[in-house]
Amino acid sequence: MYKAVLLYHQPEDSEAFEHHHLGRHLSLTAKVPNVVRIETARALSGSDGSPAAFYRTAEIWFDDLPTLRASLGSPEGREALADTESFATGGVEMFITEID
Repeated sequence: MYKAVLLYHQPEDSEAFEHHHLGRHLSLTAKVPNVVRIETARALSGSDGSPAAFYRTAEIWFDDLPTLRASLGSPEGREALADTESFATGGVEMFITEID
């Protein structure tokens, strides 16, 4: 299994971020072909109680790496990735992982 991991930085307007991310953006992400699982979470704090380094995370799971790449490159994948720019005003980092 492979997944695309997105780490969202603190947005300028967290209420607007939540509204868009949990509404429109997740519905777009669900249309990406071959997605096995989508998991999102809001960061609460660092392990020592300090402010979290990121505001929210998202993980999008796929069966294999070629499928992940093809799916993110599909029209639906490109639309979901482009939509990120409309609400992730604090910036976002994305990387690919292989599950052990």
